[in-house]
Amino acid sequence: MNLKSLTSAVTGFMKNQIGESRDFGTRNPGEARREAEQIEGELERIGQDAATIGERLSRVDEDSAVQKPTFRDVSDKQVMIAATGTGAALGGAVGLANSLFAGQPEVQILETQQKIMAPALDGPGYDVKVFDIGPEGGPYEGWDVDIHHKPLTRQEVGTYTTREAQVTGGANVLLDGAKGVLLGGLGGAVLGAGTVALRKAVGQTYQGTPERQTEGDMKVMAVTGGVGAAAGAGVGLVTALTQGETVTYKTETLPPFVDQKIGEVPKGPGFFVPNVNGNQPPETPQQVEVLRDGNLDKLGQQGYRGVENLQDQEVRAAGPQMEDRLIGEDRPKVNSETRTERVGPGVVGSVVGGAVVGGVTGVAIGAVLNVLRKTL
Repeated sequence: MNLKSLTSAVTGFMKNQIGESRDFGTRNPGEARREAEQIEGELERIGQDAATIGERLSRVDEDSAVQKPTFRDVSDKQVMIAATGTGAALGGAVGLANSLFAGQPEVQILETQQKIMAPALDGPGYDVKVFDIGPEGGPYEGWDVDIHHKPLTRQEVGTYTTREAQVTGGANVLLDGAKGVLLGGLGGAVLGAGTVALRKAVGQTYQGTPERQTEGDMKVMAVTGGVGAAAGAGVGLVTALTQGETVTYKTETLPPFVDQKIGEVPKGPGFFVPNVNGNQPPETPQQVEVLRDGNLDKLGQQGYRGVENLQDQEVRAAGPQMEDRLIGEDRPKVNSETRTERVGPGVVGSVVGGAVVGGVTGVAIGAVLNVLRKTL
């Protein structure tokens, strides 16, 4: 029962009592009737006031009722978050699906001919320089012959063929997913910006409605991100298991290099040639080699000094192992081996890449859900 109905009931009760009463507590019936009529008038006025109050309360209830939000109640920031998040989520999902159905990779065995390089003496392995010893204009006492050892060079002594599996096509979970998230997010941002500009043009500009406060926004994104990461890891695992391929091929390799003799050179820095008996200093390594092939003790007796520096010194370095052949020149040893490889997306990389892309996609979905919670 509302206030108006209660007032009407009280008024009716008073009228009945007044009409039936013969004595209202006084000996003057006329005075009692006037008092009753006065009370009746007051009650009618109270009833009218109560009705007016009831109508006003009804309007207050209607005005204070929760109204459904309109597009003008959604801020530009929320529009951009929703559009960008939706685009990123869709792009990430499409990228993961694309990697899942990318198909088997193409495998080619690539052959490369490799040169076998071995250390070698640079010519005779040394240079010669002659200096006159004695007063300017002569006669000279003799000549100092300096020997400068040259660094080793390298020369080709053979070839061998290497083979390796070259993979083209196939899936790359992380790359495909990242491209999807990036392109989808960019497309969503462009769409959001266009929506903001369009609603300003049609008079639906954000009217400054305060953003609804919601609890657990970070929890929502954490949950959706975790679910997305788990789903993405699963997609990566399936991709790796279904798109991998095992190939077998033969290739050639070189055995480890070993220390070996490269040649011989004079061991010392130089020697002295006396200007006697028509001697002439050697000006080339070939002329020095003639002296080295002779009797060094005899040269010492003839006045040569430092002839011990003309003795042989081995030059050694690490080089390829050589095959001893009865006929023909020796050649480098080459090993042949059979290799078996699994090509295509790796399991660990695909799972980690899928989890990363799925996590980002899930967080984007959570951001969109938070916008919907604040606006719907």
